Amino acid sequence: MQSTAQRFAQVGYNVTYFTGLLQVATPAGPVRVNGAVQGSQVYIQADNMRWTIDQIGNHEQFHIEAAEDPGLVQAIQEEITSRFSEEQFTGVVETYIQKLRGVIDIPENASEDVVEAAVRDILEEIFADAYAGKNAFSAGSTEYTQTVRDVVERRGGGRPTETAPTRGPPQERYSFAGRNANRADQEALARAEEMERAGEDAEQIRRETGWFRGMDGLWRFEIDDSAMEYDPTGDLQGAKSRRWAMEDLEAAREDLFGNITEEQANMVRAYNRAEIAGDTAEQQRLYDELTATEFGFQFETYVDALQRANATRNNPWGGTLADYISHPELFANYPQLRDVRLEFRPMPGNTRGEFDGDTVTLNETLLTEPEDVLIHEIQHAIQRAEGFARGASPEYWQERQKGADRIGTYDQRIRQLEERVERTPGLRAGGCGRTVPPV
Repeated sequence: MQSTAQRFAQVGYNVTYFTGLLQVATPAGPVRVNGAVQGSQVYIQADNMRWTIDQIGNHEQFHIEAAEDPGLVQAIQEEITSRFSEEQFTGVVETYIQKLRGVIDIPENASEDVVEAAVRDILEEIFADAYAGKNAFSAGSTEYTQTVRDVVERRGGGRPTETAPTRGPPQERYSFAGRNANRADQEALARAEEMERAGEDAEQIRRETGWFRGMDGLWRFEIDDSAMEYDPTGDLQGAKSRRWAMEDLEAAREDLFGNITEEQANMVRAYNRAEIAGDTAEQQRLYDELTATEFGFQFETYVDALQRANATRNNPWGGTLADYISHPELFANYPQLRDVRLEFRPMPGNTRGEFDGDTVTLNETLLTEPEDVLIHEIQHAIQRAEGFARGASPEYWQERQKGADRIGTYDQRIRQLEERVERTPGLRAGGCGRTVPPV
């Protein structure tokens, strides 16, 4: 997801991911789609069962190229007809005209300009699918994939340079775990305690064992947070997909059954029964017959929604840390944190987050990039599990260290005074009270 967004960002476009299908307005009425471009915003369906995010993104990228280069579609058409059979290409075009009925229509008695514009739109869809490597409607558009990409590149367009996907936060981050963690190395901890009793340096102990004492005196080790992945949709376990898939299925069902006869509706029901029974041959026969009708596009939309609904039927309800973050090391050490609730809400003043023992609440302004604050609040959850001191800010620990330094200085001064007493005739050793000013 991040690599696709980065590629579009390089050419000035922002990407918004969504789940389910996106409803857009067309001259023929609202239509549900898996991707769209509006201004500098690109919308990509993140949970499509058939096409990858990169394929949907590349399809929309071609529309951007075509908008910036008005002659692109015609140039590709000429290149294809010079390389391939005109009969074959005409067959692909006819399939798209049929399948896109209700999305791109050629009205009867339309003017030449209207017909030309509609045909161009259909060609653009074919070439966008070819560019993305999408064999939509099994029409064979991918036969032209390399040709389309060659023409786009030759005319100075092409996909933005791909960058390696990034994972998790950009810099190293660590949470501090303790002896109650499931994967705590107890043997290393015992060795750390033995080294401490032997008077070894604390830093040497940490380097050799991975364990160190916090300012509260309790032992800790580090959990690397740099591999944590965050999903702003909260759908890592498919919770939102479950709800949205059912909503999309209901909408697709209404669209389909509202435009077909009772006889055709019975064919759709027979298709559903064949799917439940696992009768793939009957299912394929009905699929081919139904997609060949005038409502084939609505039926394909319905089938896609049905597949996603079936795939998400057993998904959880969502709203927990495990729905928003993938962090195997954290959850392996503290599996109970998977079920800690995570909520985004308006928060007063400069409050960015809090943990109340059951729920991590983050300021809603952090929804897209909450990693720093989220890790901070997860640390509070670990503190609760381990009994660590609550103080979490660097300032808190700096003050604690200053206090410890002052106590050490007072102790040193008192020992010096006691030595002077021992050395001075007429004064009783131990005559000084050891009172340390409050810190």
